[in-house]
Amino acid sequence: MSPFLAIFVGGALGGIISGLVISVALVLFGRRVAEDLLQQQISDLETRFKENILEAVLGRVASFLNQGERIGQIVKRVVEILQLVLRRGTAEDSPVLDAAGLAQRQATLGAALAAVGRTEEARPVFEEALRLDKGQAIALQGLRDLAAFASLVLLAIPFTAQASDVGGASLDRGAPRPPAPDLALGEPAPPREVYQLNLAVDIPVTVGGALAALTRTFLKDKLARISCPCNPAGLNFIDRGTVSGNNSHGASVASDVAVGLAIAGPPVFDLFDIGLSKAFGEDLMIFAETLAVNTTIQQIVNFTVARPRPRTYANDPAYLNNAEGYLSFYSGHVATVFAALSAASVTSRLRYGEQVWPWVVTGLVGTSVAVERVYSGSHFPTDVAAGALAGVAFGIAVPWLHARSRMHGFSILPAEGGRGLALAAAF
Repeated sequence: MSPFLAIFVGGALGGIISGLVISVALVLFGRRVAEDLLQQQISDLETRFKENILEAVLGRVASFLNQGERIGQIVKRVVEILQLVLRRGTAEDSPVLDAAGLAQRQATLGAALAAVGRTEEARPVFEEALRLDKGQAIALQGLRDLAAFASLVLLAIPFTAQASDVGGASLDRGAPRPPAPDLALGEPAPPREVYQLNLAVDIPVTVGGALAALTRTFLKDKLARISCPCNPAGLNFIDRGTVSGNNSHGASVASDVAVGLAIAGPPVFDLFDIGLSKAFGEDLMIFAETLAVNTTIQQIVNFTVARPRPRTYANDPAYLNNAEGYLSFYSGHVATVFAALSAASVTSRLRYGEQVWPWVVTGLVGTSVAVERVYSGSHFPTDVAAGALAGVAFGIAVPWLHARSRMHGFSILPAEGGRGLALAAAF
């Protein structure tokens, strides 16, 4: 492959990966932007709601005060009561009233009490007026006026209490104040925890994966088996055609960058999505354990199979006598990308439900890395295919084994026909 084409392929693949990363970021951060906008809208709605309450209270008070005729009658009777009080002297000076006069006085007194909101005291006064003169029209009218006025007062109580909360001045400080409606969003619920950890197992497994990576770094020269020059004729027909001509440095660099993004990207996006919380710590632990299991198995297979790379078959001096030249099966780059992104996809599914786009991103990024590894001359097509299968398997299995919502189990049931027993499993 020419240098120009290698640069073009590397740039195109890098652009695709960058576009996918930007798309994922928009999906994750878009929800937070929507939540901020929703909070602002609710705040504006709360302000308008309080203003409307104040307008409704003032309108109700104005409507009440416009009942000029009834209010005038009540005020007139209050004035009569005041005159009676001011003129009242000793028992000898007081005029002697008949039953009708006493009934009229009681009715007037009851209307005055109702006018100041003392309905409980006004009721027995009117009952006394009716007892003195059942046919007295003034007493009956006074009772109806009291009932009508009492209804208006009771109807206005909730609005006056609401107006006190909004405007700071109470129209009736003796009336009970119902709580104002709370339209705030409140504290957000903590992110859902989707994994159940067993640190006595998870920590040793994760540490073992890190040691496996260090083993390759420091002991590969002692563990690798150098077996070439080799004859490409012994390869299968799928891999044979990739022995010569594939040595793109740009594709190799692009695959290294993609692996770095696949490892660093999911934890960063998860942190911005759910914040620094217990759920994030559990997600990070499962993500690291997935990569550790994948790395451990990959190193064991690499050194056990000891398959020469395509460039080793092509007698490239940089690979022919180098331990890295005999670790072709299976591709660690491809397995790592598929394992990391598959684990992130499973986490997204457990927390937010079934989604397609994480798996689409996993397939596109993983396939691009597989193509880059073949074009760089580092792996055969069967190496990257096996790496993809292994990465997806570990990326699904490790999170699934720790999922809180995992519904699986085994039970023994009667076999069909009633002959013997059968082992049933639910996943």
